[in-house]
Amino acid sequence: MVPTSQLFNEAASHTGSEVEVRLVAGAWGKFRAGDRDGYLALIAAAADQAYAYGAFVVALAQASMTDAATFVRHLPQPLTSPEASLTAAMEQLAKP
Repeated sequence: MVPTSQLFNEAASHTGSEVEVRLVAGAWGKFRAGDRDGYLALIAAAADQAYAYGAFVVALAQASMTDAATFVRHLPQPLTSPEASLTAAMEQLAKP
């Protein structure tokens, strides 16, 4: 949690955005037990709850969470770390 929080807080400091990093209760246990469907369901439910409570955008910080984005019912689609990383890399490559 600490490295992820630091990363998001530093990025937010450059834009004036506010971030809240949350631990999804029970998700790590499901992941470690090999219950992929249960893991993704908990992540998606947490994202939906964040949107219901007024989040402007949700970012799924771990690559293992990426597939949960397809189960989130609220819009916009959550950001995923692989997609965000690829976008940032492409933007850097496009710079002269």
